[in-house]
Amino acid sequence: PTRQAGRRLREVLATEMAKRSGGLFPPQTATPAILLVDEESAEPVAGTLACHWHWVDVLQGESLGRYSALFPRLPAVVDFNWCRQMARSLHELRGTLVDGGWDCAGVAESAHCENEPLRWKDLAKLESVYRKSLAKAGLRDVHDAKRAAAAKPVLPNGIRRVVLMGVTDLSPLVQSALGQAANCFG
Repeated sequence: PTRQAGRRLREVLATEMAKRSGGLFPPQTATPAILLVDEESAEPVAGTLACHWHWVDVLQGESLGRYSALFPRLPAVVDFNWCRQMARSLHELRGTLVDGGWDCAGVAESAHCENEPLRWKDLAKLESVYRKSLAKAGLRDVHDAKRAAAAKPVLPNGIRRVVLMGVTDLSPLVQSALGQAANCFG
């Protein structure tokens, strides 16, 4: 399911229709991730670099000893490089969680949190500080924007039918978005 595959599909359709002396208005193709784009929000979405920067800022500004379940053994020196690597790990963790429609706070409050509940609660607290940091800059987290878009997907005007082709192993978030989009068709 790539944009390249969509282009190749349109080429094959056009070739087949030309052989039959017919014409074709080619279908619009896109990857399922198009349903996770939130263009309705007034707040701009932070890119990956901005997210990393805000995580680094939070990690440098917080007293990390308050998060002892998350950081049971901090390095002797919490320098910029450690914060940068931890920021990337936290961002990637939230990216993995969003595929299932989760965030750290959601996991911390769920029944799935039976293993290491204190660690998830620390993650949720740190996530909250991170979101506040983004909000101060007038930004919205990219993963939060995907979850919001999946809850209320916006299909381009004129779309009356959606056909899934060659898509394997859809993430639960995309499945949810497709379900919401199906409600638009009635």
